[in-house]
Amino acid sequence: MPRHLYRLCKGAYVEALFRRNEQDKVQMIWLQYNLMRLGSEIVRSEHGSSVIDQPVRHARAEQQAVSEFRA
Repeated sequence: MPRHLYRLCKGAYVEALFRRNEQDKVQMIWLQYNLMRLGSEIVRSEHGSSVIDQPVRHARAEQQAVSEFRA
């Protein structure tokens, strides 16, 4: 019985690690994407172009990047 309980707890722990690892990967991609977006907005603002109407396009691209990672 203790052996079975140990295996059950070990399995739950490993599952939690994988779940947390997946969340960390998605968060890291989200952060990298936003840093790249910020960099491109800074470059555009230095050239005088308007970035006010960009958030909708960026939100779609962000969702697409995360969905491609999960696939």
